[in-house]
Amino acid sequence: MLQVLGMSNSPQRESWRRQIAHAYQPVVDTKSESVLFYEALLRSPQGDSPGDVLKQIPYENLNSFETLNRQIAIESALALGINTPLSLNFSLSCLLYRKGDELCELIDYSNDKGLPADQLIIEVSESDSFHDTKSLLHSLDKARAKGALIAVDDFGAGYAGLNTLIDINPDLVKLDMYLINKIHSCGARKSAARAMVSMCRDMGIDLVAEGIEELKEYQTLCDLGIHLQQGYLFARPGLETLPKASYPNQKILA
Repeated sequence: MLQVLGMSNSPQRESWRRQIAHAYQPVVDTKSESVLFYEALLRSPQGDSPGDVLKQIPYENLNSFETLNRQIAIESALALGINTPLSLNFSLSCLLYRKGDELCELIDYSNDKGLPADQLIIEVSESDSFHDTKSLLHSLDKARAKGALIAVDDFGAGYAGLNTLIDINPDLVKLDMYLINKIHSCGARKSAARAMVSMCRDMGIDLVAEGIEELKEYQTLCDLGIHLQQGYLFARPGLETLPKASYPNQKILA
């Protein structure tokens, strides 16, 4: 079992529990106007940012804390009645911790709690620097063998770029909001997004655009064929709630 589960009654674990809450944000399919999945985002119970929460945890305890964080994200989402897949963010160190065994045990934990592995999305941030690609792929292959889905987050903002995409061959890629911001008025961003649509289609990868805040961004992405979207335009992250998504009125765009 997960090491952190072994400290289920420890004062340390209970102290950490009091520091952990989650905001959930939907990723939507703009064609069907439905929620595709929810992303769990670490917060404090007061809504403080992940950085504010994590800076209170000693470095040597971070992996155990993050394991507990993800367990609670699963528990809370189930308690809220989630009926879509759930996406969890992972730092590189967590993915490599115990050669991927910790990740596999978390998937087992999710199964045991009632969220099947095929409803769990493992998000790898492309903004992390990948120095040990072989070990990373080993961990992700273990998770994939258990049925979990793999996503590359923040694509276009990080270190590895296309090499990461080819090596990981994820189920899902999330385009970084830098590429999305004001895309309607930037030819270079449109060209980059158009190329990603073509490549992901050829590779059988679903493509999500992050950070949509403006109607014109939404419309441009739809015109480019990117119908899976996430951002304040649809719903802000909801603290300890699964917010409903709202969709742009097509008459407003006309």
